[in-house]
Amino acid sequence: MEAEEEIEKITDEKYIEEQARLEKERQESKSLHLFSFDNPLRVALNSILNNRNFEWIMIILIIINSIDLALDNPLNDPKSDLSYNL
Repeated sequence: MEAEEEIEKITDEKYIEEQARLEKERQESKSLHLFSFDNPLRVALNSILNNRNFEWIMIILIIINSIDLALDNPLNDPKSDLSYNL
């Protein structure tokens, strides 16, 4: 029983040390050496980038751009509707 308590105590101490180390690292980390971890701009952009809808919007834009590039041709008449819309 004492061995289990000792192991649990060591595990708890290591966990606390690791959490303290991560917290210190988090507080010291800066994006581009400008924006701290809690900077409102950094938090807002991070929430946008981690949003699943953002990923789908980017995929759709890439597909639309690929279709646009496939339709574009230097031999097209510059005055045609297709060239005008592209």
